[in-house]
Amino acid sequence: ILEKIRAGSGIPASATSFGYANLSSTSLTPSENVRLQKEKLVQAWLITSMPYLHTDDIRSYTRRLVDDGFDSLPMLTEQLEEDDLDFMKKGHKRALLKVIEASKK
Repeated sequence: ILEKIRAGSGIPASATSFGYANLSSTSLTPSENVRLQKEKLVQAWLITSMPYLHTDDIRSYTRRLVDDGFDSLPMLTEQLEEDDLDFMKKGHKRALLKVIEASKK
């Protein structure tokens, strides 16, 4: 899964349904464009890791992860710890931690 995201082919179509499809990169400042790319990557990772998440949860979790600096695959898969996910619903947090552990094996 992570290899597909890294290659750009693993971003689910649903990742474009969060209001990003209407944004033009020419209408954004360079820092906004960087933020947008980071959010797209985190959303793709969340959707791929937990495809059953509700849209509102994905938006909320993406915003918090990017704000906290978990905005790249290495940060998400190698540095993210349980304490970093206190903002998540308990069930989602447990499920995501299992996904992260499985990806390390």
